[in-house]
Amino acid sequence: MNKIYSPLQLQELYQTACRRGGLTPADLVERIAQRFVYAFTRLHSPSQRRVHIFAGAGENGAYALAIARLLRERNYRPEVYLFYRQGKLSESCEAQRLRLEGTEVPLTEVSTEFRPPHFQAGELIIDGLFGGELTKPLSGGYALVVDKINQSGLPIVSIEIPSGLYAEDNSTNPLEQVVRATHTIAFESPYLSLLFGESAPYVGQWQVLPIGIDEGLHQDVNSRYYLQSEQTLGASLLTRQPFADKQACGSALLIGGSTSKVGHLLLALRAALRAGCGELTVHTLTPLATSLQIAQPELLASLAGGQEFEQLPKHLGQYQTIAIGTAMDEPAMSESLLRQLMTSSSRPMIFDDWAIQRFAHNRSLLDIVPRGSVLLCSRRDQERLFGGHTTSLERVELAKQLASRLDATVVLKGAYTAICRASDNVYFNTTGNAALARSGSGDVLTGLLLGLMARGYGSLVATLLACYLHGQVADLCAARQSIESVLPSDLVNHIGEALRQLASDV
Repeated sequence: MNKIYSPLQLQELYQTACRRGGLTPADLVERIAQRFVYAFTRLHSPSQRRVHIFAGAGENGAYALAIARLLRERNYRPEVYLFYRQGKLSESCEAQRLRLEGTEVPLTEVSTEFRPPHFQAGELIIDGLFGGELTKPLSGGYALVVDKINQSGLPIVSIEIPSGLYAEDNSTNPLEQVVRATHTIAFESPYLSLLFGESAPYVGQWQVLPIGIDEGLHQDVNSRYYLQSEQTLGASLLTRQPFADKQACGSALLIGGSTSKVGHLLLALRAALRAGCGELTVHTLTPLATSLQIAQPELLASLAGGQEFEQLPKHLGQYQTIAIGTAMDEPAMSESLLRQLMTSSSRPMIFDDWAIQRFAHNRSLLDIVPRGSVLLCSRRDQERLFGGHTTSLERVELAKQLASRLDATVVLKGAYTAICRASDNVYFNTTGNAALARSGSGDVLTGLLLGLMARGYGSLVATLLACYLHGQVADLCAARQSIESVLPSDLVNHIGEALRQLASDV
């Protein structure tokens, strides 16, 4: 897993690298500039293109000045506008200004009045005004500069973070004076706000580049936030043994279904089987059972009742895990029957859709959720549980509190799904694309998680794997078709390929 750092933590990492890794502050600036230029030149070819570089007085300004020097060596035409802060530059920024003096790069130094350049089509902008240290909204002259940048109509590439955006919590930031970047290039770690939906109009496409800091140095910096990595997940994959039988590969129970959503239930069931569980039982309404078994012969069926769920299956303890809520309509099941289910087994369960709605309606039900369970929350579920006017960071914090209270895992589904643990750790999944914005996609995730937990993975590893694979199959499908044309059934058909690819990343 890769850590996500706050500005102070990232600064601590850089200081540790200088203290113990044999680097100087100037070395760090040069590495960052080199990595930025490497990515920038792949986004925008030179052909003598004019690049307007806006540099602040702090560390981001130092990076911007070094980037200007390196771009000039690569046949671009950078022009720099350096903004002093209270008439001063940081030590690092001043050092880079002196290095730039001996080059052919035009440098406009701004301490009071600024006359913005005349932008022309085909030119580029690099935003290096402010980094993650910002804690107050931009105003005055800086706000005017940002407004001019945004009105330019040119591609904008921001260093670390768009100027004006806070690194983590933007709940008090009006966001009116934030650079609207087309690309954001960060180093070693993205700032947390890059992962949140409200930041998307300003961040554009983003990437994180390593700058060669020894992996061991990361261990000295604590963080509660992580990005998933293929290598870590690939190493956790189980191997099906040659003499394994279906009992050894796990038994799962899915409780769900309605006459209006039988297809969604089938998607979840097929995903669970593709995830590798040995035996899968569906407890569903009597009119659906036969058609489900015909559509998927591998299923076992348990009958719940004709119009609503009137009873639970017998011998619930035989299942490694149970999922409830998928494709269910109201009233579906009585509250007493749901309580009976949750007290029938101490093994972790998976709660989805209808079950989350029940928890939001009657929060006392949360008190009997089995330890180690997983709550899968769509955006609508999050609004029901946490309120509809919270920011992404606030929802993550509330989910962490709920996970701690229940000793469970709370999954906040979204473009960058947040997996919130009782340990206070949060893991962000970055696979996937907008093809998942289609009815039925979430049921595939439920099925994947059910199959993996039955297969023998612990709650955390199963959830991390399920979220990763869910996104990865969407990426595979979109690459072969298009984001618009990918169906949830396509996702199920590519689970095996995603598993094979993940195993090859070890």
